[in-house]
Amino acid sequence: SALAGELHLPLFTVRLDSLFSRFFGETASKLRLLFDQVAKTRGVYLLDEFDAVGSHRSDTNDVGEIRRVLNSILTFMEEPNATDSVVVAATNHPEILDRALARRFDEIVEYDVPSGDAARAILTRRLGRLKLTAKAWADVEEATKGLS
Repeated sequence: SALAGELHLPLFTVRLDSLFSRFFGETASKLRLLFDQVAKTRGVYLLDEFDAVGSHRSDTNDVGEIRRVLNSILTFMEEPNATDSVVVAATNHPEILDRALARRFDEIVEYDVPSGDAARAILTRRLGRLKLTAKAWADVEEATKGLS
């Protein structure tokens, strides 16, 4: 959302679960429609939970369809994009993504869980004029441990 705002572009959040179909080949067809839209309408496209379609092609639990879907995504991402749209993929499980996907993106940004000091800095900016006591900050820092 912040990226789209800074670029003055619309944000399109793609629900990958809505692209999946139980019919052979239909998922790839829906992906084709998505990437056609990316090529037509300039914007920021967020593909959340990207690991749902981008897991390793060597995954032994796959029945073959997800491998075809991943190959389709890799092909679509190689096509020229005249709109200069921005495609952002997000996952909480980067370790299961196929390595070929990383080569399709210009940047890979990792966000670690913030330290206590970083969490405090984030909350201070968000809380604005609200002032907390030292005791309250200690409670807040404890409550934010492990939160992203």
